[in-house]
Amino acid sequence: MKKLMAIVLPLKSFASLIFTGFIVVYMFAATIYAIATGAEFSYAIPFSFIILGLALSMLTSVLWGLFFSGAVIKKLRYFARLALFGLCMLALFAGCLLVFANISAQLAKLWLIVAAGVAVVVTALSCLNEIYLRKTGKRYMDALLEYKSKVSDNNKGANGDVY
Repeated sequence: MKKLMAIVLPLKSFASLIFTGFIVVYMFAATIYAIATGAEFSYAIPFSFIILGLALSMLTSVLWGLFFSGAVIKKLRYFARLALFGLCMLALFAGCLLVFANISAQLAKLWLIVAAGVAVVVTALSCLNEIYLRKTGKRYMDALLEYKSKVSDNNKGANGDVY
């Protein structure tokens, strides 16, 4: 049970963050869209958007856990993980677009804007994570090499023998 909770809780938290992002981006995009087109816009969020946003946020969270947690894919380079994650996200967005193609054109345009905004934010977060991990890894590697050189210098005797 502990292992299940250790997997589910981070995914749930990430999915809730993504869903909140969808709602915030939707309200911002709807306001900008209404101003740019001069169209009348109701700020009520359609039920279909909420359901699709929930499904997409959960699936995005599962994909994130699959590719970036290290639990399933352990030895794949980060860039390859990011590329595979991006391709899977494109497939999810294409499926969502097919669902929204049967709904009003205005909502489909807004969905594209919101989905693109969330995709950009998720990609930016993963790139920032990669930069942070590389800098942290370099810092720790430099500290380790410095420590090794100090230890090796301290272990040398007068004639250069290592004790």
